Amino acid sequence: MRHRGNEVTDVWQDRLCAMGVSRYAWETTLSGVCPGAVARDDRVALVADATLYDTAGLVAELERAGKRLDAMDPAALMLAAYGVWRYDFPLHLNGDFAFVLWDSASRELVFGRDFVGRRSLFVRTIGSGVAVASHAVALASLAEPPRINRDFVGAAVAGLLGGSRETAFEGVTPVLAGSVLRYRIGGACTEAARWTPPRFRAKGRADLREGAIELRRLLEQAVADRVREKRVVVYLSGGADSPAVLAAGCSAKERGLADTLFDTVSVSFPEGDSAREDDHIKAINDRWELTPHWVDSEGMLLFDDQHSRAALRDDPYAHTFEQMNRCLARVARGAEARVVLDGHGGDLLFQVSQAAFAELLFAGDVAGWWRMLREGEHDGLRDILRWGIAPALPDFVWRVVDVFRQQPLARPFEQHLPGWIRANVRASLEERGWARSDLERHALEGPAAFECRWYMTSPYMPRALAWSHDLALQEGIEVRSPLLDKRVVEFAASRPVAERAPVGDSKRLLKEAVRGLLPDSVLAPRSYKTGVPRGYFHRQMIRGFGEVVESVFGSQGVVPPQTVLADLGILDLEAFRKALAAYRETEDHLTGVQLFLTVEAELWLRKHME
Repeated sequence: MRHRGNEVTDVWQDRLCAMGVSRYAWETTLSGVCPGAVARDDRVALVADATLYDTAGLVAELERAGKRLDAMDPAALMLAAYGVWRYDFPLHLNGDFAFVLWDSASRELVFGRDFVGRRSLFVRTIGSGVAVASHAVALASLAEPPRINRDFVGAAVAGLLGGSRETAFEGVTPVLAGSVLRYRIGGACTEAARWTPPRFRAKGRADLREGAIELRRLLEQAVADRVREKRVVVYLSGGADSPAVLAAGCSAKERGLADTLFDTVSVSFPEGDSAREDDHIKAINDRWELTPHWVDSEGMLLFDDQHSRAALRDDPYAHTFEQMNRCLARVARGAEARVVLDGHGGDLLFQVSQAAFAELLFAGDVAGWWRMLREGEHDGLRDILRWGIAPALPDFVWRVVDVFRQQPLARPFEQHLPGWIRANVRASLEERGWARSDLERHALEGPAAFECRWYMTSPYMPRALAWSHDLALQEGIEVRSPLLDKRVVEFAASRPVAERAPVGDSKRLLKEAVRGLLPDSVLAPRSYKTGVPRGYFHRQMIRGFGEVVESVFGSQGVVPPQTVLADLGILDLEAFRKALAAYRETEDHLTGVQLFLTVEAELWLRKHME
């Protein structure tokens, strides 16, 4: 795991357990970060990959419980919290963390992650014991290498969200975000505690202005807790989420809650591109008298350095915008920052899909449902049935309709399998339900509440966040997400669904919270959604993907080189080539992404099966 830093290390062991921690030296200089040492007392040893926020609140809780503190670094605080709350101690923390501890008195290994899941953690049973590490590849290299998990690789090729409870290696599994596991010598791993998301409110009304005042206060505090460094960069878009983070930070600085220099890094897209938000970004920087750092979208090569990047990944699944994230991190590092703030969390907390309509009907708020239908945009009875009524129906009704239609209705989060995945793998993925949501809707749970819970608890989201955390570390940057502060999450869940519904303006509460801190032009409704870089992806695919395919799979009509995906029975290469030819004509986004993921999975397999 050298790419995770090996400059500051510490190792501890006794007769039954050995543990170690290794970090970059620069990480240990950041506020709220573990210093790269094993924390221990006469009973417990603990290692952590952690950055904690609102530590003053945690210290106050510990002191009220009678706990004397000898040190204030995250590992020491976690050790003290374990002494007070045992397995539930992570539920009292606010931060980004993964930890492993050995309790010699109870002869237990205890390990877990925070509910956001930005720090990865994996476990593997080896003989009569277990091994836990930050990377799945590290565990795969221990003892006899495990076999490749063919279904997981097939899901990565298809870009499926399901399957995120497994890894590409059989026997190596992720520790789920928000989960605490315990292992006793000679026993099995069992769950000792789990974070559960707050129930997102459905019906009712609340004062928008009062809610906005409280949300601004919470945002300012969440940002202030994350910007104790001299200089911090915000990845700034022209939408609502990252601008709200920047505005809250600048406001906190004005009020003396923070003392840091803010810089912004943004992507500039060409004129006419639907992703272009340059004018909004410039207006935000002008409002706070900041000088933006720009990255030209056309200079970020999607296929640059693919082989070395595949070697660093834990996962055959590759994010389509990895290069964009790397470029942004390099520019942030060039601005002398080590900490970056992003706007992740805004979509899942402050907006909801058209499921909001059916949510009100499900909750029995017929008047609110009718009012939202009248205010919303729809094409008549068909649309009302499709997203105003059908999602509110219980699952058994959907199954009855499936029988009468002789074809299943599409479920929420259901995904399409590409035609070049071979029939036996396709059948296995469908049988395991990986093309659908990996969570089930509860009997008394409305469709919008289920959507919010999915975003908060699906293992796919932490998988993606851990990916972004790892690549940023490789570039010398730590990414933090103020909108996913525990206090902000709990408050957002308490607000009625009407504030998040896609009627009129979106993200009403978040925008109201920063009104006056951002230009009105930025907060105003827009005729179409900006900031989505699909055009960039298509331009990069048309420009360079054909050459990449030839280098990996060979030319049409020529005997291809050894193809691992084909050897595993996953890839129909001829069907892949036909889909590529069709994509050049249609530029269908989903097909393009799946073609890209197929090549990336092949490169990953070649690196990790050598």
